[in-house]
Amino acid sequence: MKETEDCEKKIEALRKQLFESYKENQLSEEVVHISQELDRALNELHYLTLKSKTKLV
Repeated sequence: MKETEDCEKKIEALRKQLFESYKENQLSEEVVHISQELDRALNELHYLTLKSKTKLV
């Protein structure tokens, strides 16, 4: 569960960072970079969720 909680915290931090960066300049490469990091973190959370569910079965 610690991995999942850490990943959720990372996702929330990236969402905030993305929002702030987007407010400053919607077309910046930083927005794209943060968005890609957020995508990876969301994929990781999905993987961790599936992994924990298969352990319960």
